[in-house]
Amino acid sequence: EMLIKNQQWEYSAAVSTVDELIDNGYADDEAEYIAENAPELEHITTKMRRGEFPRERNGNEMGVSMEMPDDDPIFSEAANDELLPHWKEFAAALKQFTPAMNLLSDNSEGYFRFYFVQLNHEAMMLIKEALIGKPFQRLTFINNDNGDADVPVGMSVNAILDIVESNKHLRKLEIGRNRIGRDHIERLCSAVRTHALVELDLSNCFEPGIGDAMLTCLLTIDDLKLENLYMCLNNITSGV
Repeated sequence: EMLIKNQQWEYSAAVSTVDELIDNGYADDEAEYIAENAPELEHITTKMRRGEFPRERNGNEMGVSMEMPDDDPIFSEAANDELLPHWKEFAAALKQFTPAMNLLSDNSEGYFRFYFVQLNHEAMMLIKEALIGKPFQRLTFINNDNGDADVPVGMSVNAILDIVESNKHLRKLEIGRNRIGRDHIERLCSAVRTHALVELDLSNCFEPGIGDAMLTCLLTIDDLKLENLYMCLNNITSGV
């Protein structure tokens, strides 16, 4: 049914060249950033519209993954806005992708990964809505901090937690290089307990003292199912 509905679908966002973007006022590095990522978003979106996973790892890991260079600077809000039509296409395709996910075999793992992705607020909300209830078994958000920064990057912690709480199939969660606050600790611990997570990576996410509080909360969970816990670079003291 999903494939039948998508037979008439066409990608609506324009893919501009570097020269066209420079002519429209973008600096060289921003023009290259947009011109490189727009075709990648089109490729991932088209795969999902066809009912195909855009990524495959180790034979049994099937995923949707968007990774941007980690050595790029934080580009302007204008660059984020230029990519918004592409993120709209991406989010719409992701929202209707559940039937394809339901066809995964029992020994396969579905994953979603964002790595150094920049989003404006509208794109973040669209992607959050598309991910609500999606049965991914692994979620990864690296260098996502759509909070108080002048130019937001990726998904906010609150958006990630909303996604996590909606996903009853989740078993592995990675949030890296984000700013997790004390007000997020109870929600995270509740997710670990409720979803019986077996793997949790919260590397480089906490200011001094907060990592200790997070670890203490995790270690007091009754019948903790975690098999792997990673919390490096979090200023955790020996007092825990």
